[in-house]
Amino acid sequence: MKGKKTVFLLLMLCCLLLCLAGCQEPEHIHTPAADDGDCTTKVLCTVCDDTLVPAKKAHVDENLDGVCDNCPTKPDYLYNEETKTYTVYTAKGLYAWAQKWGNLILAKDIVMPEEMTVDLDGDGVNESNWKPLTGFTLAVDGKGHKISNLVIRSTSSNVGFIGHLTAGGSVRNLQLADVSIEGYVTVGGITGAASGVTIENCSVSGTISARQSNVGGIVGSGSSITMTACRNDAEVSGSGMCGGIVGQYNGGVITACINTGDIRPFGDIYGATGGGVVGTGFSGTIRACYSIGKVETGKGTNPMSGGIVGSGNGTVLLANYWSTPEEGTPEFGCGNPKSNENAQKAENWDSARNAMNTILANAEILWHYASVVDDDCPLALLPTE
Repeated sequence: MKGKKTVFLLLMLCCLLLCLAGCQEPEHIHTPAADDGDCTTKVLCTVCDDTLVPAKKAHVDENLDGVCDNCPTKPDYLYNEETKTYTVYTAKGLYAWAQKWGNLILAKDIVMPEEMTVDLDGDGVNESNWKPLTGFTLAVDGKGHKISNLVIRSTSSNVGFIGHLTAGGSVRNLQLADVSIEGYVTVGGITGAASGVTIENCSVSGTISARQSNVGGIVGSGSSITMTACRNDAEVSGSGMCGGIVGQYNGGVITACINTGDIRPFGDIYGATGGGVVGTGFSGTIRACYSIGKVETGKGTNPMSGGIVGSGNGTVLLANYWSTPEEGTPEFGCGNPKSNENAQKAENWDSARNAMNTILANAEILWHYASVVDDDCPLALLPTE
């Protein structure tokens, strides 16, 4: 009898303790995250509902949109219906975005798979791991993240990470590293063709080539574009109109862009132009840019090359500088018309820095050049606070 009473008393004690625990004030949990400054508030991870993460943004990977760092079910992507935006974490998520469309936020560095899964020329052999997106207005924000090992082998036009970015579109803060991009005509790293768009703080490295013309490290052919603080480290080659930043340029403003890649126009056609920043510029403004890549001259009738622009009829140049290896050094900053005015060979990079920074400050551009030591580039481009 005593044993039954003991068991009964133990059960009653357990119930009392559970009741007391239930009466305690629960930890404050709410969604979406609030930044209360002292990190006492916690919120539910948006993926695994039972994981708490500090609400203060500084203690959470701010690019993960509330996903905890150790989430056991970390997604390939999240989709925001209200903003039509994909936040992408993996190569699988990037493929999903390409199929479904919408704006893009890159939440992590992504390495594209070694396995080729895309057949772009219809011969039954997969030679690429990416199919260019074409003909859409969208906003891409790389958040400073990098996409590596992008491979495109195409026989078509409008070839790049985005094949054709249309009016109102934008790409910002995106790095493409070690790309291998080939196309027929109008080929670029970020986008093959662009019209009425904004591209800012983007960089490309690797190789980019076109069988014909209009090939650039960032944009193959662009009209009415605003480009700021972009850098090309890729080798650029094509039959003609090859530029470190833009191959064929038809209006807009290119500001504070840097080229370190070699430019190789190999064509034997009229106007096989090569330029450190722009291959051929029909209109627009190029200001405060510099190039230190080798610029070769095409083999055709009246080939033209320039440290900044191969052919620049109708293009306004303001404080641009170039310096290339002795072999293959262009004679002029602008090959046609033959001129070094506002596209000068840099004899002193401190003077060049001051001149370019004056242009940027007067235009209220929130970037500036600073001298660097032990780097391949003489000047670094930094945001101005």
